[in-house]
Amino acid sequence: MKPSGLSLLAALQRTEAAARARRLDPEAEITILEKGDVISYAGCGLPYYVSGMVEDRKALMASAIGVLRDPAFFAKVKRVTVLTRNRSRKHRSRA
Repeated sequence: MKPSGLSLLAALQRTEAAARARRLDPEAEITILEKGDVISYAGCGLPYYVSGMVEDRKALMASAIGVLRDPAFFAKVKRVTVLTRNRSRKHRSRA
């Protein structure tokens, strides 16, 4: 089967969608576009960050073993390309 391509744009759960797409098609070319700098964070930890209990916001972006979930992490571990500070102005769907 020919590898498919998938771009995940403004999905709230785009890292989870990328993981699901990878399971469905291990050879897919998957790209996440993020207009900001932050790709993935633990939303449940935001109150701790706002209160000051968590001082470094990067702690909210780390895996359970403390590995920062940045574009390099997604490329190496998940085989997903992440483009931060990027936006899609127009997207064409191939149905």
